[in-house]
Amino acid sequence: MALGAPQFAMANFTAPKISFVPEKSTISSTAQNIERKADDYRHAAASLEVAEDIPVEAPLTSHEAWQKQYGVKPSDSELAALRTQVAGKPRSRTLRNTLAEALRRAEKWSELKALSLEWQPFDPENPQVYEFLGASCAKLNDLPTAIRAFTSIAEIAPNRAALLARSGWLLMTIDKHDLAADFFREAIKNRPDDANHYRGLALTFWMQKKYKEAAKVLEVALHNGTYYRAPHAGEIMRDELRFLLQQLRSELPASEHTALKARADKLNIDLNRNDALRVTLCWETDATDVDLHVSAPNNEECFNDRTNTESGLTLINPGMMGLGPKAIHTEKTLPGTYHVGARYVRTGPMGISRGVVVVMKTANGAPELPTIIPFAVIPGDKSMWHLGVVKF
Repeated sequence: MALGAPQFAMANFTAPKISFVPEKSTISSTAQNIERKADDYRHAAASLEVAEDIPVEAPLTSHEAWQKQYGVKPSDSELAALRTQVAGKPRSRTLRNTLAEALRRAEKWSELKALSLEWQPFDPENPQVYEFLGASCAKLNDLPTAIRAFTSIAEIAPNRAALLARSGWLLMTIDKHDLAADFFREAIKNRPDDANHYRGLALTFWMQKKYKEAAKVLEVALHNGTYYRAPHAGEIMRDELRFLLQQLRSELPASEHTALKARADKLNIDLNRNDALRVTLCWETDATDVDLHVSAPNNEECFNDRTNTESGLTLINPGMMGLGPKAIHTEKTLPGTYHVGARYVRTGPMGISRGVVVVMKTANGAPELPTIIPFAVIPGDKSMWHLGVVKF
């Protein structure tokens, strides 16, 4: 099959404008109190710039204990202490990020929405404000506001590919795949050397079960070699393409299997290989190193310092700097729960660090739809972050 140059760029793309005005809504009494304090916050800090406080690094969570974070929510006393800190330093971006993340983990969506709306007017160029607002609105079934919030991230710097892609990743979490594709196309236009933008675009089709379109995106990128910023990303993209071609093979008549195999052979893809579990990690900040961790039900853990385990977990691209991706995969799984986590070994100069984990698995030999997990790490935090579980 002949493949030409990638045609991913959008013509006359214009990111949606930021147009958030705090709206009245039915929220909890705690959230109402936060809204009532908004004027006091702004008056007290009227002459101050937004401050990016870098906290003392948190103690590292042991490799044996980090998975115990699963399902643990911040206590009421911890949340109360954070609210007090924000009230004392209302312009501290780090404190607000910390409180917002705690509210997200506590699933206090109404309060998180109220905090974000109060925060946005004096920190309008902080992407995390819109990310927290969008996440809370999605959980509150306010999809129009969630869409506005996630797309507003790209408007902060319309030519910054990382923010365009971030909008795309977040839009996929609320099933707005066609709109997400628009943002990934524009990200590719601005940064054709980042393999993760092609991966994101392919996933927008993949999540809609448009396997042919998803495969074409990855095939074009692999044939043209446009992801030169991370040459080893080709191995991960080929493996993701393998999942797609295997899905296509299961749907095509046997008479078309030979042609499909020829497509795979051109890219050195073995269609007879099967991954029962595959976890990938990428991130948006350059000059950064992030550890991907996967812990098996028998407590064996795969990460940078242990790239292979007896249970079959293998890490691809250990120690890779830049933007990723990294991947951990296995062809066989143990019954039980796998834990997925990440740790920023070295954060870049861009403040809060954002990443995305994609989980792929097979059931009865057939690939399931991937799970997409965007996450963000507060500056200075080098502890382990528990991101999700996969059960077999």
